[in-house]
Amino acid sequence: MDAPIPADWRQAVCRLLSYHSLAHVSVCQRALREWRALFPGAFCCELFDVFLKVLSNPALAGRSVSTMSEPGSAYEFMFEHQGRLIYGKVGLLPGAEKAIIYSAHRPLKGQNL
Repeated sequence: MDAPIPADWRQAVCRLLSYHSLAHVSVCQRALREWRALFPGAFCCELFDVFLKVLSNPALAGRSVSTMSEPGSAYEFMFEHQGRLIYGKVGLLPGAEKAIIYSAHRPLKGQNL
C-alpha cells in the first residue's frame, strides 16, 4: 500500500541530488538507458533535476523496497513528467552519503505500484 515517503529520507536524497554529481548519486545503466529512450537527448543532470523536484514534494507517496542488494533504504514511486507516467526507484546508502537511482521508466506493471 502506498504511504507518504518519510521526509528525512526524501531530504537526504534531495541533498545528494542537488550536488549534480555522480560522486553523490549513482545511476544504474538501465535506468539511464530507459530514461533516454523516453526523453531522447536527455542528460544525466536532467534526470537529477526531475528526481529532485519529485522528491521535494512532501505529498509523494510510494512503497519501501527491501529487495535491493545494496545496504540502506529504497523507495519506489510513480510520478508524471512531461505528460508521461514514470516509475521511479531510489536507494539511499547507510550514512546518507550516496544515493542510487535504480529505475526511471514507464510503468511495466500497470499504473499503480
